[in-house]
Amino acid sequence: MSSIKNILLTATLLLTPISAPAQTDTTTSPSTTGGTTSATDTNNQGFDYGWLGLLGLAGLRRPAPHVVNTDRSTAPRP
Repeated sequence: MSSIKNILLTATLLLTPISAPAQTDTTTSPSTTGGTTSATDTNNQGFDYGWLGLLGLAGLRRPAPHVVNTDRSTAPRP
């Protein structure tokens, strides 16, 4: 049953058309509506949000496992 699911999933992924939408509008003038001019504000006050994302990903890292060594030898200790 599992192999049938794998085959169907593979066939679906292979037969599905892959498209990448592209931006075709290359106008650079601000839009005007009713006599007022509006422009897109991309100012983020000097903050780079890419670093915030990297810090978030670093926070998802799993901590190192705790290793416990036990000595089960029967030799006497000095």
